[in-house]
Amino acid sequence: MTRVASALACAVLTSYAALCVAAEDLSALHYRPTQSVSGTIRVWGNAQMRALVQRWGVAFRRWQPQAKLQLHMTGSDIGMAGLYTGRADLAVLGRASTDSETKAFEWIYGYRPLALQILCGSLDRAGRSPALVVFVHQSNPLAQLALAQLAAIFNDDSRSRTAAIRRWDQLGLRGEWANQAIHIYSVDTESGTGRFFRHEVLDDGRLLNWDNLTEFKDRRNSDGSVVTSRAQILGALARDRYGIALTSLPASEAGVRPIALGSKPGGSYYQATARSLIARRYPLSRAIFAYVNRRGAGPMEPKVREFLRFVLSRDGQSQVRARDGYLPLSAALAREQLQDLDGTAVAFRLISESESKLQAAAHELPLPTP
Repeated sequence: MTRVASALACAVLTSYAALCVAAEDLSALHYRPTQSVSGTIRVWGNAQMRALVQRWGVAFRRWQPQAKLQLHMTGSDIGMAGLYTGRADLAVLGRASTDSETKAFEWIYGYRPLALQILCGSLDRAGRSPALVVFVHQSNPLAQLALAQLAAIFNDDSRSRTAAIRRWDQLGLRGEWANQAIHIYSVDTESGTGRFFRHEVLDDGRLLNWDNLTEFKDRRNSDGSVVTSRAQILGALARDRYGIALTSLPASEAGVRPIALGSKPGGSYYQATARSLIARRYPLSRAIFAYVNRRGAGPMEPKVREFLRFVLSRDGQSQVRARDGYLPLSAALAREQLQDLDGTAVAFRLISESESKLQAAAHELPLPTP
């Protein structure tokens, strides 16, 4: 293998999407069966996805009429249990698996399950893994935050990756904002949404800025009505011009507004929109995962593999409806997941092609949509 081909091999192993998109036209994402399969595919997991998974099953049978789905969609918390006890072929979760779920699987099988992103979480639908959004009071001039700054606001002093941020002037605000403490209003940090935030921003830390942090949970009134944590959080922020809030869209409360977030200081900052979530540019977007029992890059039950190939195809992603609340994957991310599903065979097949063909294809790499 020449020097250029060796370099390409390393690039494929670390970034499959770029090479694969360069070598193939995006239209190739349509589902094409690699073999005929039959039998029942047992799917356990997220109850909110039942209608979509049912549509996937109906559409999949147009290509694979001898295959069918059997659904046990009673919650993400039982999905992985079904997988590691052998009662499910596929676990669909509205979040990443927890450490305890992964360890339980590893204890039985001695290896981790294969994890695939199959959808983007919601922009603004409760219960559909909505993106986390930072809000400030309408009068607050702050326009954006980097995740490191957000961590310095939330973390206990001893865990801040940068100097702890406790006052608005530390974020560059002047005048009446100088020396004013930042009051934090947040989702319950032990909830699924809170765990996602702690993982993505706080390195799974539990030592937080409790002196300035108020958490909220859904509250049930005496008449049986429910006041959501989001409504409580944004209501508290609307009454506190020196507050900052962490919750989800929509911004239904008057007097508050969302700000842009960036992965690192000095980089690009993005508002939470459907486009920025699908492109994975907004740093607190969430993903929907499917977990499969497969050892490394080894073989997989053919019917499960074919179903996942369909789900990740343009045909599968086109089944996502607005009423589902979820967002489809971008073509580039779908290709990455297909590579994880198929292992490294495709990558090394591409590497073995002539260098001139690979280099020419690289010039045709489509740029992501802003």
